[in-house]
Amino acid sequence: MKKLLFLIAISATVFFFGCGKGGDGSKESSDTLSLLGSALEKVRFPVSLGPDGSVDSIVLARGDSMLYVYMDPDGDYVDSAALAASGPQRLFIVRLMAASGPLRELLSLGTKVPVALRVSLPAGEGSAPLGFTVSRDEMRSLAPEPPSDRERDEVKVHNRVIYDNRFCPYELEDGVTMLSMSVLDRYVTFRTEIDVEKLDFFLMKENRDSVNAAVVQSLRDQLADSLTRKSLLEIAGARLGYRNRYVGSDRSDSFDISFTPSDLERLVAVADSVAANAKRPHNLNKK
Repeated sequence: MKKLLFLIAISATVFFFGCGKGGDGSKESSDTLSLLGSALEKVRFPVSLGPDGSVDSIVLARGDSMLYVYMDPDGDYVDSAALAASGPQRLFIVRLMAASGPLRELLSLGTKVPVALRVSLPAGEGSAPLGFTVSRDEMRSLAPEPPSDRERDEVKVHNRVIYDNRFCPYELEDGVTMLSMSVLDRYVTFRTEIDVEKLDFFLMKENRDSVNAAVVQSLRDQLADSLTRKSLLEIAGARLGYRNRYVGSDRSDSFDISFTPSDLERLVAVADSVAANAKRPHNLNKK
């Protein structure tokens, strides 16, 4: 899936010690920056973050009290609109670095030192290199621990939904149009319009059990695709549900077909079991 990167700048604060005594604050700042510089010298770049990506280099600009971070996170973690609108998601990207022991130590010092971060990301396809700034105040509030698996899955799902929604509305088949995708009430929600001039919406709603069975079968059929399987597991891993919301084109009625995270996990487990049995050799007794 093609991912877009983003550009957003936040001005760093000018002062750290508002009530410092004479030059003592400046000396203390210099000393703590020296500690940060010493920790940085111990890091050997590039640093692998495993499946989360890598950090190519970090440079400390003492005059600006700024750490310039050049990193290449997994593309599923980066969406321009999501990161531009969400401070916590920018901090999520920074916390990925805590997967490395030396970088975790560096981040821990960064929460105690008057320093800001300027994070640069590689160019996406057809776009220029972009990045963002984490202010000193944001650094002081940072928890220098790697994100949990649930946090990782939730960021991936939200980014994928935001990205895919850019292609809506689009026609799935004659009389059926996907209007939008969003995360509503902890459900990944696909809002689908049924043309009441072409299809019997009332009959669909009255027979929603049959519609539910058809959706389950469609999902099972798609699980043969590794990306679909991965997406459903990430939705469940984020403890999000999956919902198809059908609305009549006359906007007079609607109904939902919904699956909880546990439903999704069971669906994948059953599909995996069926696939495993299909591959297992069957011995036939010959008389």
